[in-house]
Amino acid sequence: MLGNQIVLTPQFLESEPVFAGSGRHAGTRVFEDEEAKGFTLMQALSSEQQAEATISKDLPMEVSAAAYRDNLTLRCQGTSFDHLVEEQRALLLDLVNVCVGRIRPGHAEI
Repeated sequence: MLGNQIVLTPQFLESEPVFAGSGRHAGTRVFEDEEAKGFTLMQALSSEQQAEATISKDLPMEVSAAAYRDNLTLRCQGTSFDHLVEEQRALLLDLVNVCVGRIRPGHAEI
């Protein structure tokens, strides 16, 4: 962030567990909106689109981009917005808005 400018980059957010069944934060669930909207989008895709959108059934090593992995280049994977029909595009934008909607309103609209 610089002044009133913000740059968003692809990111991988995670939590394990996503639900705290006990302890100080018992009952807390994180990423519920992301999970629900992502699942809805995947269910709206055809089987061919799902295959294209699925990067891996195993955790890819790219999510381990951490110390000593400076300038890691990630290959483009998944499906393209252009490969989606109008309803699917709306679902994708709804999912993206979960994250983008957390920033200041003026920036979120842009």
